[in-house]
Amino acid sequence: MQEDLNPSPESQERAKPVCAQCGSEAILAGHNARLCAECRNMFIKYPVPMWVKLFGAGVVILMLVSLALSPQNFKATIALSRAEKQEKAHNYVSEQQELQQALGIVPNSTEVLAHMLIASFYNGDFDTYGRVLDKLNGKEFDDKELLKEVDDLTAYTADYYPSDSLTKLTKRYPQGVPNAVYEQYIKTNPSDLFAQYSYTSGFFAKENYVKSDSLLRQIISVNPHHMYALFMLSITKRELNQLDSSVHYCNRMLDDNHQSVMALSSKARTLLKQKHLKEGMGMALQADRLDPKFYYNKATMAIAYHLNHNIIERDKLVKQAEKDTVLAGYMSYANELISGKKQHMVNAQTN
Repeated sequence: MQEDLNPSPESQERAKPVCAQCGSEAILAGHNARLCAECRNMFIKYPVPMWVKLFGAGVVILMLVSLALSPQNFKATIALSRAEKQEKAHNYVSEQQELQQALGIVPNSTEVLAHMLIASFYNGDFDTYGRVLDKLNGKEFDDKELLKEVDDLTAYTADYYPSDSLTKLTKRYPQGVPNAVYEQYIKTNPSDLFAQYSYTSGFFAKENYVKSDSLLRQIISVNPHHMYALFMLSITKRELNQLDSSVHYCNRMLDDNHQSVMALSSKARTLLKQKHLKEGMGMALQADRLDPKFYYNKATMAIAYHLNHNIIERDKLVKQAEKDTVLAGYMSYANELISGKKQHMVNAQTN
C-alpha cells in the first residue's frame, strides 16, 4: 500500500503558542522569547551572582584608574611594582634601576622615595641615600609598615657615618688620629662602629691583616650586617690565605643583597686565587654588568683577564687606568700581579 504523503486536515491546525516557563497562553507579543508577563518579570529580577557583581565592579575601578592616571604615571606605577618585586628578592641594584625610572616621572612620591632609600642603602650608595633622606624629611606615610622599615634602616645607617663627637676628635688631629687616642675614644664609645671601622682601616692600609682580622670580627659581632666590615674582612681573609673564610664573608654579604657588587668582586678574586679561573672571570663580569663604574671590580677584571690569558682585554683596562688616576689607584695590585711582582695563585686552604 502506498504511503499517504498528504497531511490530514487535523494536522494542519496550528497549535496556539504558550509560555515556555509556565505554559500559560497569555504570552506577551513582540518578544522573541515566549513568556507571559509574570514569568518575564521574574527573569528580569533574577538575582545576579556575587562574582558577576564583583567582576563588574573591578572592571569599573580599572577603567576609573586608567582614566585618572596619565600614561607617564602608569609607567611609574609599573616601575614601582617591578621594583618591589626586586626588593623582595633582595636584588637591590635592579630595584634601584627601576626606581630611578619611577622618580624621573614622580620625583616627590613618598612611596617611591622610601623604596629608593632602602635600595640605595643595601647597595652602599650613600650619596643617593643622603639625598633621598632629605627629600623624605617631613613627608607623611600612608603605609605604616614601610615607615617602620625606613625608621629601622635609618637607625642602622649610624654605623656608616661619623658621629659629632668623632668629627670633633678628627678635627683636632688633621694629620691623623693617633692609635692611642682612637683606642681611648673607642673604649669610651663602644657603640661607635664607624670609629672602630676607621681605626681598623689604618691597620688594613699598612697590610697588618692579623690585627685587621681581629678588629673586624669585633665589629661584625655587634653588627653582623656591616657591609664594609664584611667586605674588608673578605679581603683580609684572602690575604691571610684563609680562602674558605673569605668566600664565607662574601656570601654573608650576598645573603643581604644578592647583587652586592662588592661581594661579587671580592668573591671573584678569591675564586681566582683558588684557581677557579672561569668561575672567577664570570663573577667579575657579572659585577661589571651590575655596576660598570665600580673601580675595584675593574681591577678584578684585569686580574681575571690576566689569569685567563686574555691579554687584549687586560691591556685595555691597563691603558684605561693610565688616563684615570682614580682607577690607577685601584689597579696597583693588578699591575704588580701582571708584572710578576706578586703571585696571586696559591693552593686553596681551609680553616
